[in-house]
Amino acid sequence: MTRRQPRFPASRGFTLVELLVVIAIIGLLVALLLSAVQTAREAARTNACGNNLRQLALGLHGHHNARNSLPRAFFTSTSNEGQRWSWAVSLLPYVDHASVFDALRPRSQGVWNVSRNYFGAAPKAAMEMPLPFFVCPSTPLRQYDQTAQVFFDATTGNGRAGLSTYAANRGFFQFWGDSAVMARENGPFHGDSQTRFKDITDGLSKTILLGEMSGVASPISGRTDNNVPGSWCCTENLPWNARPIARSVGFRVNDPTSNVEFAFSSMHRGVCLFVMADGSVQPLSETIESNTQGVSPSVGSMTPASVDTAATAALATFETRKASMGVYQLLGVMNDGVGARID
Repeated sequence: MTRRQPRFPASRGFTLVELLVVIAIIGLLVALLLSAVQTAREAARTNACGNNLRQLALGLHGHHNARNSLPRAFFTSTSNEGQRWSWAVSLLPYVDHASVFDALRPRSQGVWNVSRNYFGAAPKAAMEMPLPFFVCPSTPLRQYDQTAQVFFDATTGNGRAGLSTYAANRGFFQFWGDSAVMARENGPFHGDSQTRFKDITDGLSKTILLGEMSGVASPISGRTDNNVPGSWCCTENLPWNARPIARSVGFRVNDPTSNVEFAFSSMHRGVCLFVMADGSVQPLSETIESNTQGVSPSVGSMTPASVDTAATAALATFETRKASMGVYQLLGVMNDGVGARID
């Protein structure tokens, strides 16, 4: 008598090896998906950062059309240069924030006095206002302040100011001295400058106006320090624990040395976004040709007369070596005559 075979064979479970293979495949797919999501998010943040810079570029051109010049790098209503406001304050009426400009009353009061509440609550509140178009979305604000502000005085906590991760281009040099010395810098925003487009003889598409200053260099450069960005209302000296809102191309993009607080820098992987004088926004690679030919971009920490003498010598050396300098350095100088361009 033969045994009848069951119509359906008995089911067999997964072996341990098969289960591990399935888990490994699922883990790989999840990793690929997360990577794609992160890449898409960073692409969106980079695009938003570019839109911020385009808005600022339109404001700069609007200012030039109305006043026949770009904003001053800084200006002050007092004889005290520690009271000076930044170029970004002059830009406010041309980026749909005239009300903030009017509340600050920068033509009649200095920045420190406003921060100390000497002129009432309205100007101080305007100074502390976070303005989103001055902040790159990729900047990790948790390292500074969730409200997108920086302190004027970290010791006492007095005075706050709206954060900015965008800086003006002061050229190759940064001369640390009075207004007269800084006026000798060779970028569009130097000292008490009122640069006109016709002064930019190298060409508008070949000259940098603004760039990013994330305060923390991008991951690819290996920087891990937390240098604080600057404020949209303040200049080189203020606030004490923030960084200049004007940067120099004498230091390479995402400079891997301690000069990161003076260099243009970005959290976008491998690139930094810049506004050219023609209004276009260009992503420059942090590997762009950068060569200072041994010329030091920083001159200062001396008496005014000594700084002036040192600046004269530095400018003369720059003239003799500029033809061999990097593309990045030449893009930051508005009248070098060499004719560098972005390929």
